[in-house]
Amino acid sequence: MNRSRLKDFVLIGACISLSLLFSMWKIWRLPQGGSVSLEMVPLIIISLLRGWRSGVVSGVIFSFLHLLQQAPVIFGALQFLLDYPLAFGSAGIAGIFPVRGKSILPVIFAVISVFASHLFFHFLSGVIFIEKFAPGAVSYRYIYSLLYNGSYLGVDLVLSMLIVPGVVRRLVKVI
Repeated sequence: MNRSRLKDFVLIGACISLSLLFSMWKIWRLPQGGSVSLEMVPLIIISLLRGWRSGVVSGVIFSFLHLLQQAPVIFGALQFLLDYPLAFGSAGIAGIFPVRGKSILPVIFAVISVFASHLFFHFLSGVIFIEKFAPGAVSYRYIYSLLYNGSYLGVDLVLSMLIVPGVVRRLVKVI
């Protein structure tokens, strides 16, 4: 194994570990799942620094470990795929944005793109499975799912937009 590949594995492992640690520190928790935390920050950072493949791999591995960590209620394979591997694997989208140079705009766009896709997967899961946890909301499932998932992911987005650019700017010089 060459040195660069070993460095990638170490960085991926460190970012997954940080994401798991951050997922335990909930700033705000919603009753049917979802919370405000910094768990996506390390996944976005590894994707920005090491490319989309590292971001997807990190996100998917994190999703399985996160699933074991919190023991949620899962209604089926589709919900599992939407809420875990696809939602967290979407962190890889950040890897398509360039981080070299002084501009933080690509990093901001990367963070926004990651959270837009993350929201899409949770929104879709909410629309499909809303009758399981909010039977009275079936008639307005799209609005309910968007507001419910957007309420915590919007806060996560703002926090990530404040943290990720500064961290990435410093890490690009070191890594």
